[in-house]
Amino acid sequence: KASKSIKRNQKSAKINKKHQMSTEIQKASKSIKRNQKSAKINKKHQMSTEIRKRRREKEVKKWTEAEIKTVLSYMQDHRNVEKPTARIYYTKLLAVTKIEATWNILKCKIRYLKSQMKSAEHWLNSTGAGVEDGDVELTVMDKVLKSCPHYKQLADIFATEREAEVMVMSSSAMELDSEENVVDDLEDPEPEAQEENDILVSELSSGSSAASPFVKKIKAKHQNTAIDILARLESERMSFREKQLQFEKEKFNWMKQVEANKHENEKKKIENDFQLKKMELEQNERIRKLEIEMKYKINNINNQ
Repeated sequence: KASKSIKRNQKSAKINKKHQMSTEIQKASKSIKRNQKSAKINKKHQMSTEIRKRRREKEVKKWTEAEIKTVLSYMQDHRNVEKPTARIYYTKLLAVTKIEATWNILKCKIRYLKSQMKSAEHWLNSTGAGVEDGDVELTVMDKVLKSCPHYKQLADIFATEREAEVMVMSSSAMELDSEENVVDDLEDPEPEAQEENDILVSELSSGSSAASPFVKKIKAKHQNTAIDILARLESERMSFREKQLQFEKEKFNWMKQVEANKHENEKKKIENDFQLKKMELEQNERIRKLEIEMKYKINNINNQ
């Protein structure tokens, strides 16, 4: 009877153990399936969130007049437009002005306003808007403001950029025109001046051989004038190039300083994290040491 009872108990224990194992396996399987399902749902949710976010970024923002004026006023106060990068500049602008938009949307808006300003300037240059008549100027400016309502603010913000463009274009045009004019003057002088020079040279040549140095002097003076013009133009071009290189050098040094400060801050952060981790480890070690000492003392007391 005892043997049968033991066997029954062992069999019952085995059955219970198998049942527990199968129950645990089923629970683990269900838990894994739930986790997988939850992970899929989270992944879908993240993907849908990213898609909605991209759609929001692609959507065209409806700018109010107050928002545009706020943005342009900030740009008038901070004229380093898109420096060091467009993202940094426009992100800071949005943070200060608290306008709901992304930096990319703002960049597109500014470039659209800039294109409006350039179209207005092109119209001004093509219609001869610099007439002295006050009524005419008023009418022209009204038309400009109608096509580009923020023309005055934009012209003030991008004044330096426009001056640089005009300087480069005028310098190149002056160089080409001056070289062509000098060549034309040398090869094809004006008829009246040519006749006078021919008469003067012929009279001096026919008069005597003593006039020959004087004729050479006139020709040399004419050639030296052309060379001086070319030299002056080359000097102006080199001066402008030097200023441009100086500006690029200052910009590079400024960017370099920004990067150096960034690396220094990162280095300090790493050092602080290291020190904090070190202090935590030392504290844990002291606590562990105290626990061991307390345990040892308790054992000694119990033994006594």
